[in-house]
Amino acid sequence: MQTEDKERALDLAARFCNERHPACEAAFLCGSWARGQQHDGSDIDLVIVDPAVAGQRFEGIWFMGHVLDTCVAEYNALVRLFEECVAYRSAPVPQQMMDCIQVRGSPDLGAKLKRLAAKVVVGGPAPLTDSERRELRWEISTLMVELRHASAADLFSLSAQCHVQLSRAWLAIANARRCERKHLARAVENSNPERSARLDRALLRCCAGDRDEMLRLAGELLEPLGGFDRTYCEVYP
Repeated sequence: MQTEDKERALDLAARFCNERHPACEAAFLCGSWARGQQHDGSDIDLVIVDPAVAGQRFEGIWFMGHVLDTCVAEYNALVRLFEECVAYRSAPVPQQMMDCIQVRGSPDLGAKLKRLAAKVVVGGPAPLTDSERRELRWEISTLMVELRHASAADLFSLSAQCHVQLSRAWLAIANARRCERKHLARAVENSNPERSARLDRALLRCCAGDRDEMLRLAGELLEPLGGFDRTYCEVYP
């Protein structure tokens, strides 16, 4: 069944390229459909190299009964996107290219893009800048104050917010890549299973009214940033 599903996704990707990007130089099926891990609601992820498209275009498109999650760019723009992933510390497209299946185009071009993607993924993200560390310090400090003084009515939603924010902060401090939604929890668990388990326990306790463990975790994350500090300075031109 998985083989049939993958063939169906490859056929759909080829049809989409023929209809919407006839001039494309290469196209790749990525994500869960390429890995054979899709479910009924999975988007079909495509990376398309199209010289007719200016810049970098990301679009979710309904096509033949599926949502196609597309990244379309001409070659040089796609290379710039890969390079920008290092500074932004998030590399969803290069990571997807690691296990993609080429749908159209020259195998040499596909191999070249995979090598560039692997260089970005293996090289890892850029470290936090001083300004980013100060901003992260302020965010965690402010969150601690809000958590300490949250009413019972606000505690449940604020607990969830703390779990997400502290997960992001842990990845940033550990110099790991940014992630969102389901990938965030997976990334923290892969980076530090013990920390992940503590965050999950803290969330459950906090929702039940016990804020101490969440506050302890926040304090631990602040230590490598220089400790609690809610001062800030913003300057705009």
